Amino acid sequence: MSKQAASASMREVAKVAGVSRTAVYHVVNNRPGEVSQDTRARILKAIRDIGYTPPPRAKANDERKIEIVGFVITASAATLTMHGYHQAVFHPVLRAAEAHGINITVFTGDMFGVDTSDKVRLYCDGRCDGMILTALRAESSLPHVLAERGSPFVIVGSANEYGYGYTVDVDNEHGVTTLVEYLLGLGHRRMAFRPGPDFVQPALARAATFFHLAEERGFEAVVIPGWERSCHTDDTLAWAKAILSLPAEKRPTAIVAWNDEAAVEIIRYAREIGIEIPKDISVVGFDDVMDYGALQPALTTYRQPLDVIGAEAVALLHRQFQSGFEPGDILVRGTLTERLSAGPPPSVLSNQLTGR
Repeated sequence: MSKQAASASMREVAKVAGVSRTAVYHVVNNRPGEVSQDTRARILKAIRDIGYTPPPRAKANDERKIEIVGFVITASAATLTMHGYHQAVFHPVLRAAEAHGINITVFTGDMFGVDTSDKVRLYCDGRCDGMILTALRAESSLPHVLAERGSPFVIVGSANEYGYGYTVDVDNEHGVTTLVEYLLGLGHRRMAFRPGPDFVQPALARAATFFHLAEERGFEAVVIPGWERSCHTDDTLAWAKAILSLPAEKRPTAIVAWNDEAAVEIIRYAREIGIEIPKDISVVGFDDVMDYGALQPALTTYRQPLDVIGAEAVALLHRQFQSGFEPGDILVRGTLTERLSAGPPPSVLSNQLTGR
């Protein structure tokens, strides 16, 4: 944060915007109807221009009751009806919100993707007391816009890159470390990481942890040129063909996929070309939120405790409305779900079978 931003005050915002401090107070604290739309727009521009960010206590000094919370997902509304990540987060959020007497308004798709400041003003002023943001794209400006307006919010499913201290997420570093340590314990010393899209912050965090562990633990990390740290979702099959076509002595004996969907696609392709899982190569995933009952072999993965994460998100948002609230990120550790897609590497398995 710049020196100017750190020292900026509500008084300075009022001076730049040419309005009273009371008008600035109404805008910062989301009090609709107190100022005109033109005045509101002028105040918000001044807030952005001088870098003013309301302090946490200014957001939570009157123990207001939360009545409506906006739930933002970066997908269509239909995903909330289908088994998967968004539904697995949404259900515990609904349960926790109901326990607190909170109503939920859902914002879907790209509603906040373009002209975020204008959309927040249009949809959120007076409609939402706070917002829960799930699986934001890495370049999203929504947290910044909400912070500059003093709107309470919680980010779910993305490590906090914003400096506001309102994140609830799985501990991605612990997850990848758990998977790698498990594979090392089975005897694997040559592994590959199937990366995810570069606009998905957790995918980048998981890749960074994997390659850090390769340096720290001394195992070989096999990479495909051009797909070292990120790989678009549609490229999974191409990535699998490239990695599995390597000669046996260069091919990894284990693959850590950034999520379960990528792991499943790798397993299915391996079976098509006659590579046995886990006899020839082990594959593990991350999330454990999908039902792959027909998958053979069943997937070893790191389970995200999304029921805990969803409930913690509501609790953290609720605490922002209490006096004395201090910001702080919450990282929740998951657990290894050991199934049948991982086993000893071929060399170790051969030694075990021959009794060496």
